Amino acid sequence: MLKFFKLLGAVFFLLLVAAAVLFVTSRRADAGLFRATIFIARPPAEVFPWLVDDARLKQWVGWLVEVRASNAGPPAAGHKATMVMDDPNLNKRVFIESELTAVDPPRALAVKMALPEAFTGTASYALTPKDGGTVLEYEARFVYTTTLYAVLEPLVTPQAKKKLQDDLRNLKARVEASR
Repeated sequence: MLKFFKLLGAVFFLLLVAAAVLFVTSRRADAGLFRATIFIARPPAEVFPWLVDDARLKQWVGWLVEVRASNAGPPAAGHKATMVMDDPNLNKRVFIESELTAVDPPRALAVKMALPEAFTGTASYALTPKDGGTVLEYEARFVYTTTLYAVLEPLVTPQAKKKLQDDLRNLKARVEASR
C-alpha cells in the first residue's frame, strides 16, 4: 500500500511540474503570436477577394462551414460576421465573432476576432505585388481569455500555427487554380 501512495505522489508531482512548465511557457513574449508568408502566383487583385468573400473563405479555411454576415454589401471596416467552425480538436461547433477593422483592397485587410470562451485577437493580411504574383503576409496576436486556455497556450498555439500554414497552402492552391 505504501508503494501505491509513493506512486500516486510521484504522479501528482509530475503533473504539478508539467502545469508549472506550461504556465511559465505561456507567459513568453511571443505567446499567441502568428506570422506566416506565402507567395501566390496571381496578382493581389485576384487574391484579395479570397480573403473577404464568404463563399471563397469556406473553400480554403479548414473547418469553416458557414459565414453569418451581419452586414450586407461589400466588405468595409465595421463589417461583422460569425464564422461557424467544426473544430475537430474540441469535437464541437464553435462560433468565432469577427469584425473587419481595416479594408484596403487589394493591399491590406485587418480583422478583430473572438471566441469569447477561449480567445480574442487581431489578424492582418498584407498583399504585396511581386514578379506578377502576390506576397501574402499574415500576422496575428491572440490572447487566451480563460485560465485553462492561457495555461494550455504552449500546446494550442503550435496546433493553430500548423492549421494556419495548411490553410494558406490551400488558399494558394485555390487561387492559382482559379481563373
